[in-house]
Amino acid sequence: MEEPCLRSVVVYKVEKETQHLGQLQEQVHDAEKELLASRMAHNVLEKKQTEELEEKTQAIVAKNEALESEYEEKKKQYNFELSYLKNKSRFEKTQLEMGERELDRISRDIEDKRC
Repeated sequence: MEEPCLRSVVVYKVEKETQHLGQLQEQVHDAEKELLASRMAHNVLEKKQTEELEEKTQAIVAKNEALESEYEEKKKQYNFELSYLKNKSRFEKTQLEMGERELDRISRDIEDKRC
């Protein structure tokens, strides 16, 4: 008689363990779904952030290129104006020297005519 009673206890324990195992499997399955959802959300967020970073990088590169272009244009203008002023200064110096030589020549001519 003990055997059927023992058998009932064993069957009961097996059923309880099977039920517990089923619950554990459900928990594992739920955890796997949560993990998958979390990974998917992470991937979406990462993609969005990567796209935003790329957009900002492109905007910065474009702005840098525009600033570089503006700098080069201003540098050319500055060099042109500097060259112009140097040439103007040389021309004025040459004109002054020519004027001084002409005055010296006229002064000599006047001196020569007086003598």
